[in-house]
Amino acid sequence: MISKKKQAELDRYRSISLATIDYLLKLNGGMIVYDGDDFMTEFYNIQKIETEKYHHEGKLDRLKARLTQQINSLQRMVDLDFEAYIKTTTGFDIDIFDALRKRVNIIIENKAIRNDKEMSDIFTMRRYYELTLKNKKENKILNSLIIEYSKKSTRKNTGHSHVINRVEKDGIEEVRMMSYTGPKLKHYKEQEELSPDGKLKLSVTQWSAGGTNSTTISVTFPKTHGEIYRVDDICPDITAFWKDYQTVVIETRKDYLAYPKFKQLRSFDNVINIEYVER
Repeated sequence: MISKKKQAELDRYRSISLATIDYLLKLNGGMIVYDGDDFMTEFYNIQKIETEKYHHEGKLDRLKARLTQQINSLQRMVDLDFEAYIKTTTGFDIDIFDALRKRVNIIIENKAIRNDKEMSDIFTMRRYYELTLKNKKENKILNSLIIEYSKKSTRKNTGHSHVINRVEKDGIEEVRMMSYTGPKLKHYKEQEELSPDGKLKLSVTQWSAGGTNSTTISVTFPKTHGEIYRVDDICPDITAFWKDYQTVVIETRKDYLAYPKFKQLRSFDNVINIEYVER
């Protein structure tokens, strides 16, 4: 039989976790929808079912782990509205930056960032200070730590850089670069086109590295990015263009084995229909 103390903890974590899922649903539900399938909303609905299951079975450790995962995502976003939402919705107090502060204090005591995980924590804490206008003195310390770690990372960096394109504007050449890790690129070509209303971006990208080849077509929305078509080969004859601000036309070949090959892509209220011209 579950003790009253544990039951109270179970009820508390259930309440906060379910409210957190609703909060995340409002933020992310409908962010990217492929041919009517809203995987993000489905994911959060499954989390609701699992939360109820853990509560019913008395699995407090699972509820705590689930809430920690949810909080970490909001922490990385430096969401300053969540704590008030939880207080209003559930009546409970929560501090999503408490664990972060403790980790950052240890880093400051050590006077050095030791790895990329600690670097991420420092970046998040610095962003928190910038948004809340708090602790300017400690913010300077964080900046110094970031600079020192960046210098070390530059010296031992084994990544690569690649020129994406060069554009001459008013007699000045603008060079767009990309940095990456992993196998060195053998081939990279990217074509971009803004939608007629200038709000979205259509990209056709050819990529070859480490024995993997691909030609992909994607759309970039204000808050996310979605791939709509892919062939596992370098195919210069695949093209795409905006027919109008809500329609993309892809010109390709029937014999290309493509996956994904979507007919519609949506991000919140932005709906893009995809038409195919197959030779």
